[in-house]
Amino acid sequence: MPFDGEIATGESLLHLERSKAVESFEGVIRVRKGVAPDPVNIVDIDRDEWLPRRVVAIDGSSVTTRVQNGFPGAEASLITLSVVFIDLTELDKIDPDSIPSPRVFNNMDTASSLDAVLPGSNIVRDGNPNDTPKRFFRSTVFNALNGTLDAKHESLLGTLQSIVPAKPRAISCPGEDCDEVVNINLTRDDQVCASCQERLYPSDSLRFHERFNENGSNGEVHGEVRHVIEVLSLINILRFFEHDDRIAYLRDCVFV
Repeated sequence: MPFDGEIATGESLLHLERSKAVESFEGVIRVRKGVAPDPVNIVDIDRDEWLPRRVVAIDGSSVTTRVQNGFPGAEASLITLSVVFIDLTELDKIDPDSIPSPRVFNNMDTASSLDAVLPGSNIVRDGNPNDTPKRFFRSTVFNALNGTLDAKHESLLGTLQSIVPAKPRAISCPGEDCDEVVNINLTRDDQVCASCQERLYPSDSLRFHERFNENGSNGEVHGEVRHVIEVLSLINILRFFEHDDRIAYLRDCVFV
């Protein structure tokens, strides 16, 4: 967000263009010469007069930042999922030859969001002497999947339970230094490993913890969590419209 009167100078782009490193890079890369580009295959699609009346847009983002807790390399990621419902019927009220006020577009949409902070390396919960970064991470993923986009609808974990076979999934125990194979039941959150007594979460079946890095950056696995939440949110919304009272809305919806 710029200050009043502030404009972009383009200095960063000029610096990139004049960079000696860029010139050196361009001098050593292989360039294809005399090869015609592949022709673009343009598909001719028959279209009717149908236009959507509603748009459901889903977008997730993640930002990783350092955490100032005194431990080296400590980091966490803020995961945000936004769902925006846009009512396009308001556009029908606008004169096509006029320029609508921005206020019209502001009144067309309603939004809801789901936020979670995922811990990375060198972060544990205060007051929990047996906590570890991976244990904290697993707990946070479970809590994030228990979130709901609508208080009257199922959680994201409920959506996962509805689309994944009920048969328990066998994985390596996520506990510290435990090689036991455990069966994760998606419908129970009170399970423990018989060998090390580690609490087992239904979300452990997604095996995010296997890529958790105790000593380095976890931006990649945090991004994977965000992506799964995005996909589950889309299915969650489709299941919301699946109800007999709302199924007709699907005919006029576009999902982005």
